[in-house]
Amino acid sequence: MSIKIYNGYYLPFMELNELYQIVQGFKTQINMASEELFNKAIAVIATDIIDSIKIGLQEHKRSSPVLVQAYFKLIEKQEEAKRTNSRSPLDFSCSVCFIPVISRKKIYCLLYTEQKDFKNIWEAVPGVIFYPYWDNTDKPREISDKEWWARGQEWSEALGKGTPADAGFLIECGNKGFPSVEKMLPFIPSFTERVEKNARRITIKNKMKEIISSQKNGNSTTSTLYPKILEWLKTPEGQKILQQNTIYVAGILKKEITADVLLSNGQE
Repeated sequence: MSIKIYNGYYLPFMELNELYQIVQGFKTQINMASEELFNKAIAVIATDIIDSIKIGLQEHKRSSPVLVQAYFKLIEKQEEAKRTNSRSPLDFSCSVCFIPVISRKKIYCLLYTEQKDFKNIWEAVPGVIFYPYWDNTDKPREISDKEWWARGQEWSEALGKGTPADAGFLIECGNKGFPSVEKMLPFIPSFTERVEKNARRITIKNKMKEIISSQKNGNSTTSTLYPKILEWLKTPEGQKILQQNTIYVAGILKKEITADVLLSNGQE
């Protein structure tokens, strides 16, 4: 059975209270970073809801505050990624499995996260050493055959025949709270960004409808048409229509999205 440990690390063996201090410090940093990413994602989703209603790309059917709508939309996206076992930039979870091996005087660690920032925070923890291993392809050039073989033996001993959670213990961190309006506001996209984004959305949607309605056989799908429409956008005709839609969108979008707007249902 092949071993593929791309997320492997180790810490020097230490007393439990020392490890506890390291874990608590790491969790604090991750929770702060996760909260920021969480609020930023909610801010973008909430802004899209407000703008989509304004320009007619989304029907207004809900009476709940935009903030609540955005929160549940994010949760829905996260749950969908879990169901399909797919990677998602909206996955703000982070966990580390610790496997102490006294004979090796090491604590082997497995980091689980989709966020590069979280990985950087972990690798900046004093004592953490990157220690991956795999046997399904060539080893890194800078490591000798003997060292690579020995590393494989270490990981085999640490993991045993069960799962990592069976061999060690898992700590989980990351934001699990509700978004804060005040903390979201700094992440609201600028008016210019919103205008450009929505003018592009309208232009692409209208062109898509135009092409599909003009086809007799109806064989084209959104996925096949989309690349062609992106190329069309670069043409003089595409640029002209995009500019017209930019002027149109700039005239109807809210100039500023405030806390009151986020706490409204998005209709006004």
